Amino acid sequence: MNPITARRILWAGLALYVAGFSLTLPKAFSVKDEVFYTLGARTLSEGSTRVALTNPLSGETRWVLPSTYPAGTSLIEVPFVFLFGWQSAPWASVFALIFATLLTAALLVARGQSPAFALIVLGFPPTLVMGRLAMSDVPSAAVVALGLWLFWKGEGRAPKWWLASGFVAGASLLFRETDILLFAPLFAGTLFRRERGRLALIAGGLAGCALRPILMGLLTGDPFLFHPNSYRWSLGAFARNAPLYGMALLIMVPAGIVLAVLHRGKRRPETIFTVVAYSVLFCGYEYAGKESGGLKGLVLGARFLIPLLPWLAICAADTLPRLASEWSERTRTIGAAAARVWIAGIFIAILAVHLVVGRWSDAQHRLVRIIYANTTESRPIITGLAATERLINPLYGPRNVIDRIDLASWQVPEFLGQRGYAHLILLDRTGSDFWNRVTEENERYVEEVSRLCRLELLDNAEEKSIGRLRIWKIRNCDAPAQTSPPAASRD
Repeated sequence: MNPITARRILWAGLALYVAGFSLTLPKAFSVKDEVFYTLGARTLSEGSTRVALTNPLSGETRWVLPSTYPAGTSLIEVPFVFLFGWQSAPWASVFALIFATLLTAALLVARGQSPAFALIVLGFPPTLVMGRLAMSDVPSAAVVALGLWLFWKGEGRAPKWWLASGFVAGASLLFRETDILLFAPLFAGTLFRRERGRLALIAGGLAGCALRPILMGLLTGDPFLFHPNSYRWSLGAFARNAPLYGMALLIMVPAGIVLAVLHRGKRRPETIFTVVAYSVLFCGYEYAGKESGGLKGLVLGARFLIPLLPWLAICAADTLPRLASEWSERTRTIGAAAARVWIAGIFIAILAVHLVVGRWSDAQHRLVRIIYANTTESRPIITGLAATERLINPLYGPRNVIDRIDLASWQVPEFLGQRGYAHLILLDRTGSDFWNRVTEENERYVEEVSRLCRLELLDNAEEKSIGRLRIWKIRNCDAPAQTSPPAASRD
């Protein structure tokens, strides 16, 4: 494919993506983490770094951080939120997808390769989904593509290029800490070879790394604040996740890991090590989206590979043309036909993603409207935050929320006290063992509370793509308040 045709296809795909997004704008959050990134962006756009949080149990109001995630994603969302409101935060990811794709194309051109392989970035199914969400995945890919483009653009040139590349690599810590691993082997190779400009590369990297503690210190008061993570890396997780990442690296990116291993470019050791090591790293990560189940779980798990896509594009652009030169005429014809099918599939996927994820967002929005129509700011809400946190949050409107995990059923009568009544909101989801267990716990909680108080069902809404939402008013707790759990609960 000639470069002009390749660029036209890239621009057509991006134009279709933007048009599809514009026609199916998200009305609600699809992933819980979006809430924290967007809340951080709105807080910063208002000139503050803290939000007020009232504890329903104690009544104490504290000023807390809206998010403990790296600040980069919230920062790039600020202009959109400031100008058009918090609902516009996902536009930051849309523009990041445009930049990631075009910068990868520019990177390939700088290496003397076809920009057509930048379609690997655009065509990766999790990219198409996460490009619609206010998350850090696609912005991370844009930062990686920028850093790599600066590196290869500056190879053998003035040190300023590598100084900038190093700075971008260090600054990638502002989006996700593991992003810098996509630069480390490449930079280590320049030191090993004692290449000219290596000192500028390292100086830029150190300056970029310093940006994170400086900004985090200014925004949070703690330069070394890291988001608490309950997930770890383990060999057991590697065995469980291998099929997921195998599918992502062999099917979602056609033969991606194979083409990476067969790479023969100038920086072959660094390239292969980066792709394999990064893939293995996340294959061993305990979180792989399986809690969500189905296609959503597949996307949430494989999304960690999005920042790796510029590297996979480099490998494919090197390996496929070299292999094709050794193929027979018939094999090349088949390969060309397969490429056309793949490109057509990308355009179909762009349309499908907007339709499917747009409907998912609409379903979330309907549940949000039901919740806020049945509740008020003055009355406490008891809920299972694991399922409802993206449906009840300060961006939709202030509510006094307490997780049912923090308020045992036997404590409800005492909690109500002089409050008169409260609301109980539970979302029963299915599709995975995790959500099946949560649903069972919800049902048990309802049964236990109903023995102590009167439950008045206010709404019972079913969204097939999400689950069943039930809202009760809890009142008339005639049973004596208990100061300690029943014997069965203590066991």
